Amino acid sequence: MPAALSASRQFWREVSQSELAAAREQPDAAEARFGRHKPTMEEFLKLFPTSFKKEPREALLSGDQVKAAFLSLGWHRDLYKGMSDKAEADGIIRRVSGEGRGGQILRGLPEILAAYTARREEKGSMMEDVPLKVTAKRRKPPPKQR
Repeated sequence: MPAALSASRQFWREVSQSELAAAREQPDAAEARFGRHKPTMEEFLKLFPTSFKKEPREALLSGDQVKAAFLSLGWHRDLYKGMSDKAEADGIIRRVSGEGRGGQILRGLPEILAAYTARREEKGSMMEDVPLKVTAKRRKPPPKQR
């Protein structure tokens, strides 16, 4: 392989500290990965509403809504799935398949999820017209094990 061809196929290179600092100072640096970080579990749980006005669905979030919240807060967007799975495994949030043929996966606090499933079961009955009042409490994540 000729030397000129191999030099043009360089896919990555080390970036100097001065280039890195200059990239951070650019006005479009907000879109770059420099400012992105992994939120704590407490920060993540604050995304989920603890109450709703009319329908329990208002307080449940889809994966796209969680991902959009991560982006708007400047968190790294690829971490939302892992944090959701971790919170579900710890029992802090729960998930349910939504209504309809596709069955969108919805996540929320356990009390809100219980109200949502109760409302779905009451659909078409007299109880559907009775307003629901639910306020959930955010649970603290379990301490890290070492």
